Amino acid sequence: MANWSQLPADLLVEIAKRLDSPLYLLRFRSVCSSWRSSVSSRLRNLLGRFPLPNDGMSNTIRGFNLAKRRIFLIGSPGNTNQPSSGHWLIKMEESVPGTIRLINPLSRFEIRPLPEDFPKVLDVSRFRVYELSQEYVLHYMHYPTLANFSGDVGNLYMEKVVFKFLDSESDKFVLLTIHVSGKLATFKSGDKRWTIIPDMPSPYDDVILYKGNFYAVDSTGRTVLVGCSLNVVLVANPVFGGDKKFLVESRGELLMVDMYLSLSPPEEDLVSDEDFEQFDAYLGEKTVSFRVHQLDKKEKMWKVVKSLGDQVLFLGDDCTFSASASELSGCNNCIIFNNYVFYNGGQEDGVFGGRDISVYDVGSGSIVPLANYPEYSKLFWPPPQWITTNEVPPTDSALGDVQAQLEQITLNTTPKKKKVRNTRGSKSLFPTQGLLITDASWKEGKAGIAVGCQDRQSGKWLWSAKRIEAASAMEAEASAIFWALQLSRECGFRSIAIASDALLLVQALIMRRLLPCWKTRTMATKIWSLLEDFLKCALLHFKRSDNIYADKLAKSVRCNDLVHDFKLREGSPVVIPNYVIFI
Repeated sequence: MANWSQLPADLLVEIAKRLDSPLYLLRFRSVCSSWRSSVSSRLRNLLGRFPLPNDGMSNTIRGFNLAKRRIFLIGSPGNTNQPSSGHWLIKMEESVPGTIRLINPLSRFEIRPLPEDFPKVLDVSRFRVYELSQEYVLHYMHYPTLANFSGDVGNLYMEKVVFKFLDSESDKFVLLTIHVSGKLATFKSGDKRWTIIPDMPSPYDDVILYKGNFYAVDSTGRTVLVGCSLNVVLVANPVFGGDKKFLVESRGELLMVDMYLSLSPPEEDLVSDEDFEQFDAYLGEKTVSFRVHQLDKKEKMWKVVKSLGDQVLFLGDDCTFSASASELSGCNNCIIFNNYVFYNGGQEDGVFGGRDISVYDVGSGSIVPLANYPEYSKLFWPPPQWITTNEVPPTDSALGDVQAQLEQITLNTTPKKKKVRNTRGSKSLFPTQGLLITDASWKEGKAGIAVGCQDRQSGKWLWSAKRIEAASAMEAEASAIFWALQLSRECGFRSIAIASDALLLVQALIMRRLLPCWKTRTMATKIWSLLEDFLKCALLHFKRSDNIYADKLAKSVRCNDLVHDFKLREGSPVVIPNYVIFI
């Protein structure tokens, strides 16, 4: 059997270059130490290198922000042979580092408000997570918020955007989208204005990045390849027939999905006169059929596809993607799409007014509401129970040990009496507002520190971790306690208990003894000073074996560059997260 850890370093680098998802890169680097050391954990990041100029695109003076969204299929933990109820499809956008928005998978609409029991963090190490697709959107900068409107009104003409880096090393990039005129528009890094490509026998319908190249299809089905030098090469002649063309990659092949629309007769309209007045726009068209084609580049034509086999196609506002029916545990040979009977900015419980997700059966030609396919409707909304119950507190044994010590050692910091008071054996227990657990992991000047904070009134936990520089393990442990005090002050706590497994440090802080390391002495002085902000504080020691979660969290942050500074809100996962999604 081959020894995978012995693969050549240059081959590992080439493999890693093709992993543009932080999730997949993390899994790659987790295989073994040689794989981890062979490639950097840093992906080329879009955030912070924008805005883009607007010159050449529209009359407004606002520039653009480019946002990247990822579509994930999240599988339930445990047995891999789960029914379709064990999967959840969601789209996520990180427009600001550390901040995630949940988006309806087939639309531009943010899902809000989230259910009260929805977790503030998803620890994806507990689930089977697959990245199905990526999409890019252009937002106008500082676009005014419209009251009672949850749509993405700042999106550039509501058109799809495709993006690629120009090479595997640098950050040079190029964008392709569809201008309001129906022509193609491109922007390269370093340019001062957008370039409108004049080639346009008919308005373009869709663009896609396929095997490293930009492709575009117009309303007739005529398809072109757009080169980086803005040259346009014909790859398929028109097919005509339908009303809206979509480009989709499926099993490595490029497909074109032709959507046929029809005007709804008046008696079939689903909107009353009273309702009509509340809509910003009204579309009396509905989808009646599809035809699927596969690109034959040699013949420069689209060939009709009679069956999708095991594949399911998804047609969204800003992206298209495919998945295997076996992955979804649902029906195959179908197309899931937004059936726009009418358009409305309202929403209710994650289901958006005027947006009817439908399923087209390629074999029978029938179109039915998503609700007719329970195995698929469960993919969307509401989230499954195993998502909303993803909060597990620390073990009872660990909390019990800390709770018992609250009756033993109390450091009174009230202004009137500033001295250490030993209450060992006392039955009295002051009511703490916050309980904090700290730990640190240190090696060669680098450290990860972790703090778990429980609001004693609500029982909710907040876990935080970050990387720091420290001269010693003791200084790192002291920094964790200092950070715990800072977090407690931010939470408004006046009486707290802090538990650490660093026995010598805890004893020194309680007895106000100076420590050997001068840097640790400086941190201890800061801790004593910050203690003045609290009415009461208990500094406790508990066994390292009961501090497993904080220990693993601190160690992961120190070792793993991908997770270097984050907060887990309202709950702690069972295991240390390998990849954290902020919400």
